[in-house]
Amino acid sequence: MPGEILVRPITASRFRDVEQLFLTDSIMRWCWDIWPRYDTRERRVLQAKLAPRATRGGRRPPPSTAATNRELLRKLAARRRAPGLLAYLDSQPVGFLSLGPRTEMHRIDRSRTSPRVDDVPVWVVPCFFVHKQYRGRGITVALLQAAVEYAGKHGAPAIEGYPRASGARVDDSTAFFGSVAQFRRAGYRVVARPRRDLPKGWVRRYTMRAECS
Repeated sequence: MPGEILVRPITASRFRDVEQLFLTDSIMRWCWDIWPRYDTRERRVLQAKLAPRATRGGRRPPPSTAATNRELLRKLAARRRAPGLLAYLDSQPVGFLSLGPRTEMHRIDRSRTSPRVDDVPVWVVPCFFVHKQYRGRGITVALLQAAVEYAGKHGAPAIEGYPRASGARVDDSTAFFGSVAQFRRAGYRVVARPRRDLPKGWVRRYTMRAECS
């Protein structure tokens, strides 16, 4: 139906749609959903493996971070389990959500701002992105609801997100962590409030969880 939001897992055959969406935004065309998955050292090791072979002069052209990140996500999209979900509106890719087991999101799993709440082997939603022309249409909520279903189909007992605590207004281009209101509308509940013992200037976040049936 025209105007209906459809959510589909990212696969190798849909990677062109990922590229089409990500290239509309300066942050996404650099990150390619790699930042939450690997720390700097891990990403450099992976980057080195993807670097072009040395030329006859013995020099290797320095690999582009954006190009390396794109290739890393392309490899993840080729796996059986998707690294994220895409939202479509009128056949156009308009939104993205990253997801996976918390243990595979290394920066998230080691985070001091959103430490583990318990021993439940949760999946996480570290970030998402909606094309600026399609914001305010419920796409983020649709993605978050679809994430619960997808994670459940792959054995996750629950899925979490870490929206920022209320405070100064956040620009649309950097709202990749979501809001408490969006998570609530999607059926997530608060399981941990922002930590008060973080250093000054650190971003404080809620932990919000949805059970996967």
